[in-house]
Amino acid sequence: MVKKVFVSYSWTSEEHVNRIVKIAESLRQDHGIDIILDLWDCLPGQDLNVFMESMVLDESVDFVLIMSDERYKIKANSREGGVGTESTIISSEVYKDAKSTKFIPVYMEKLDNDISLPQFCKTRRAINMTNEEDDFESIEEIARWINGQPVYIKPALGNVPEYDAVTTSIKKYEQKLYASKSYNLEDNLISYFDILKSELLSLEASDNNDVNEEIILSIKPYLESIRKVYDFISEKNLDISSFLIPFYNEILVHTSNENERPLLRLFLYFSFLEVVLATITKDDTYTLKNLILSDYIFLGRKNHFTVMSNFPRKYAEHSFFVKGSRQINVRKFCAQLIYEEKKRVKIEDIDLILNTVCEVNSRFADVLPNWHGILLLFDFEDFYSWDNKAHYIVEKFKYKDFYEKYKFLFNCEKSELISKLDNCLERSRGSFELPLINKVLPINEIAQY
Repeated sequence: MVKKVFVSYSWTSEEHVNRIVKIAESLRQDHGIDIILDLWDCLPGQDLNVFMESMVLDESVDFVLIMSDERYKIKANSREGGVGTESTIISSEVYKDAKSTKFIPVYMEKLDNDISLPQFCKTRRAINMTNEEDDFESIEEIARWINGQPVYIKPALGNVPEYDAVTTSIKKYEQKLYASKSYNLEDNLISYFDILKSELLSLEASDNNDVNEEIILSIKPYLESIRKVYDFISEKNLDISSFLIPFYNEILVHTSNENERPLLRLFLYFSFLEVVLATITKDDTYTLKNLILSDYIFLGRKNHFTVMSNFPRKYAEHSFFVKGSRQINVRKFCAQLIYEEKKRVKIEDIDLILNTVCEVNSRFADVLPNWHGILLLFDFEDFYSWDNKAHYIVEKFKYKDFYEKYKFLFNCEKSELISKLDNCLERSRGSFELPLINKVLPINEIAQY
């Protein structure tokens, strides 16, 4: 709904009037506000005082903008001239309803630390327009207030947290990290990863063999947390991979037994997908190279990033994941539970890319385990066409500049990649073939545009 606003000001000088006109024009043309200004709306022969009085009292006027300079303040306080007449009416309206926001004071001068506002406006929150060079920003501030879109909006009231819950602690450390200064940022990041590890380990502290949706979802706050922390640190002059990789190595120590800590294995798998997605989204090739090319220690020896996809073996053939007489795709089920569809599609794409990396990059030839990404591995009962939805991340490899930037993942030029993908097609492993990027991106479109 278009707001109607009357502008009250003083004819102090020609320069001042011209400035008022420019402000009024911008509010009207650039911000869609119906500005009422005597220069436009008071007709020749019409009584100026009557016009101004009627505008102040007109119920169809949503706001009155009080553009006050020193001359306006003096006239208003001494009830002099047209401004004095207006001020008498405005002040009575202001005092009548102390909570009213109809009258918006703007001070345009400041002398000896005294702002140029009439006495009846002194206690009101006012907008500063003392510097004409900042008029563009000040006009937007006025317009946002009038149009109900202020810069600072009171957030919705949250729920009272369970202060003894473990997930509350990680939020505390997040907030402490976000409030860091340059001198303690690194220390706070170390503390964050320490508490993250501690809380993840506490999720499976008992020998409880129960599995349900609530238990699986217990890792979701930590997946969200590590992504948010990556986003925060990526804006700082700090190498986040030098903290992530040691953290992952510390977690891997606790997943050496295949039949223990399936939640921890799920966290490693999904958090790695999350962080890789984040690096591509942020165009952070430095961190991505470190994550993919670094060594990870598992079972006392060096491994590649593929160990992050170790299967949560304890869930194998667990009754919760059995449908009819066969086991369903555990990690696919968990992904559908944890992520909304738009996010899940991107996570699936990263899984697809990492499958391809292990298949075509000579650095990972004959590596065991391979990246065991199966989010897009479909069961017999899944009637699915590879063409029935977009694959936002994989499809970026259509573009030459994107391929050039990320070809280190495949460790080969376009022609060699196409040849390797062709060979993969020839030795198809049937229905249970782990999908590669050529499932959703025709080979002839790679780096084509």
